[in-house]
Amino acid sequence: MMGMISKPAFAKIDKAALAGNVQAKELVSYWVGQGVGLISGVASAGSVVQTFKEEFLDASERLNGFLG
Repeated sequence: MMGMISKPAFAKIDKAALAGNVQAKELVSYWVGQGVGLISGVASAGSVVQTFKEEFLDASERLNGFLG
């Protein structure tokens, strides 16, 4: 949703920056979403996959507990 809302503004900023507007150049950005604020460090791909597997196992065990 945020991408849809901000896309026109980012397009205007990009156009102005390409035309040489110094203020617009300061605003040029890449859309990374709100989740980027949740990043606390760099992790290897293997570490990320291992964490995902552990969290999936925990969630599966909790779900099985609910189902009996």
